[in-house]
Amino acid sequence: MHDHVHLIGTHVRAKDSPFTARRTRLGGGYNFALNSQFDMVGRLGWSFTKASITDVFSEKNDGVFGQLGVRGMARGIGTDALEINAFVTYDDTEGKFSGDVGAVFSFTPALAASAGYSYSSHLQTWNLGLRYNF
Repeated sequence: MHDHVHLIGTHVRAKDSPFTARRTRLGGGYNFALNSQFDMVGRLGWSFTKASITDVFSEKNDGVFGQLGVRGMARGIGTDALEINAFVTYDDTEGKFSGDVGAVFSFTPALAASAGYSYSSHLQTWNLGLRYNF
């Protein structure tokens, strides 16, 4: 892969009985360097969602999603291992925009842990994850 090109994949499952929602996204993106510390990021991909209420209904939908955001290294706080990011996402399976903020801490150049928060008019989620750079 080129330094500016990346692939992404996410899977989210939310459950609050009797409601269950799942979303899977696969896509790619490109980082545009703004300066030595910050990048503008654009992403485009495929999205699949499934929502259900036990014994009432179940709905599946797939479509595209797009993200535009910024990411930057939090230099000056004693580490070069912390990345902070913020995105605006549109997912046509939900027909809504969301705002996403997060942080990624790199243990090694290849392995990192991530945490984030996503807000839309109908759902707010926290997430934890691992990232592998190859």
